[in-house]
Amino acid sequence: FLLMIRRPPRSTLDRSSAASDVYKRQYAKSWPLVTPLWVAFKNSKDLTLSKIENQYMFGPAFLVCPICVSDTPEVKVYLPANEVWYDFFSRKMLLGGAWNSCVGDDLAIFPLYVKGGCIVPSYLFDYVPSTASLLNGNYNMIIAPDKENTAQGSLYIDDGSTMSYEKGDCTEIKFEYRDGVFTNILVQNNYKCLGHLKRLSILKVPKMPKRVVLQRNGIEDSESIEYTIYDSEIKDFDVVFANSRISLQDKILCKLVFEQALLTHF
Repeated sequence: FLLMIRRPPRSTLDRSSAASDVYKRQYAKSWPLVTPLWVAFKNSKDLTLSKIENQYMFGPAFLVCPICVSDTPEVKVYLPANEVWYDFFSRKMLLGGAWNSCVGDDLAIFPLYVKGGCIVPSYLFDYVPSTASLLNGNYNMIIAPDKENTAQGSLYIDDGSTMSYEKGDCTEIKFEYRDGVFTNILVQNNYKCLGHLKRLSILKVPKMPKRVVLQRNGIEDSESIEYTIYDSEIKDFDVVFANSRISLQDKILCKLVFEQALLTHF
């Protein structure tokens, strides 16, 4: 898959990429696309943040540490305290307030971490003829829970090529995960999106759910669940849906059912 991060094609007011929360926050709060850690966590008492110059936050979800020197065998990355973090590539959970090592011998893997409490939309594809076709493709929601077992995210979609978004021809969807329940809310729904939800990737699920309940537009729809996968080693749970069954603009509720109540991940 490809993370939905690309340069806005029209202006800084355009939030047409799936890094829409980044562009939206930039416009609404006059923040830059990237922020140093001491700015992103300005209310933190973590004094180490003021000394770090080679790491930054891209939007609210991603912590990035670029590798700028070739043949770098290992990179040390500091994760801000009082937060839960996830290595984007390995999905391993890490607690903040400590330095972590990232091997730098693979150009396809670099220090990229997801902050706990965020839902990150991403594309799933085998072959894509153009970036425009991605808007009508399959989406994966990467759910990275925080210490309270909650996460939030959003997705902004328009046609990606015209100025019609200025007239309100756009769709904004908010996502929420709380104690094993994933839901979405259509904040604005003026652009017909042909994209579909293909997968939920839920990080740090402590045990295998007994079953998964899916409701679409208020009606139970278990037939749209193609299969589920649980990785007992890293404790991640994936729900995979049938192709072209669940529109992003459907009202979705997906609940993990456990034999005993799931209070928290930690």
